[in-house]
Amino acid sequence: MTATEALRTLEGLSSAQWGMLTTGQAAARGVTRLQLGRLAAAGHLERLTHGVYRDAGSPPTEYDDVRAVWLSLDPTRTAEQRIGDGADGAVVGGPTATYLYQIGDLQPEPYVFLSQIRRQSHRSEVQYRQRALSPDDITIVHGLPVSTPERAVADLVQDKEDTSLVADVLADAVRRTPIRLDRLAEILGPFAARNGHDKNDGAGFLEDLLERGGVDATTQATRIVRSKAWQSTAWPELNTIVQQAVAAQLPNFSKLAQFEELLAQVRLNMPKLVFAVPDFSEAIRKTLGSIDYAGLATLSAQLPDYSKLMKAVAETANVSRLVASLPAAAMTAENTQSLQHVQQLAQQAATLGIVEKVTARPSAHHHEDRRGAGQGE
Repeated sequence: MTATEALRTLEGLSSAQWGMLTTGQAAARGVTRLQLGRLAAAGHLERLTHGVYRDAGSPPTEYDDVRAVWLSLDPTRTAEQRIGDGADGAVVGGPTATYLYQIGDLQPEPYVFLSQIRRQSHRSEVQYRQRALSPDDITIVHGLPVSTPERAVADLVQDKEDTSLVADVLADAVRRTPIRLDRLAEILGPFAARNGHDKNDGAGFLEDLLERGGVDATTQATRIVRSKAWQSTAWPELNTIVQQAVAAQLPNFSKLAQFEELLAQVRLNMPKLVFAVPDFSEAIRKTLGSIDYAGLATLSAQLPDYSKLMKAVAETANVSRLVASLPAAAMTAENTQSLQHVQQLAQQAATLGIVEKVTARPSAHHHEDRRGAGQGE
């Protein structure tokens, strides 16, 4: 095989492995170690670690060292073949996993790999940990099989890493990853007693780590709300509940047009209104004066679709003040009926919980003065 043919063969291999290849993979395709050495000497390949090369034309990345070591652990098989091994293969774990997640401040070396079976390495940069892993304990990060954030935290505890460093890792994981705290509490159970907690009290141990890491309830709640699980399940359900509650509490918004029309008529005829019963104006003022405008402003911000109603109800403040200042004299049946309609709408608004408080009332002295003026007229 010529150098050109070897390069073409290796290019097809390395393109699916971050630009990398192993001597075992190359040999399986007819490229010898001697040819690899010559290609490296000619500047076509770059040696990364024991038995692993990178195409010189491939740009380096932050995680090349971890990837190269992982490829070297099973050098005859491709990355694509090994990804399917799951828990039966070599899984990145411990401090090396936290490095890939960018959580905490632990060094990735020596590179830690989890295995179902007992394995040893004579290489100083590689360490194995025997762990019973389930498929749920493994995910893919930067193209590598990696223990989940909760599994990585538990592995640090199992390896007796400094508790303060573990707490820092956990705090970052809560803020940056979809860590499953319920699963972590379960995994931490067997290590609770030796860390000063009741036997199998993984939840208590987890709470302690969260507190040490400075993770408050608000941070945890924010993480939950932003999670995919919440967005896909809980949020739609909660949204439906809120919509139903709003619909139940605000059944009369359909009467918005009639309400606005009535207010327009009242404003138009207000200068002509007179009253037959002196106490009637006071009764109307009290009823219409019960509107909580601060509450309406809050509701308006939360329910922009009903902003027109908020404006219309605000107009009733003017109606209330005008009614309170009118002379106490006889009024027509038509005007009485219109104002009674306004009173009914205000009572309906109060029933719906839209209005609660009584607005600022004119002083009794002022009201008596106005009534006296009306009688004088």
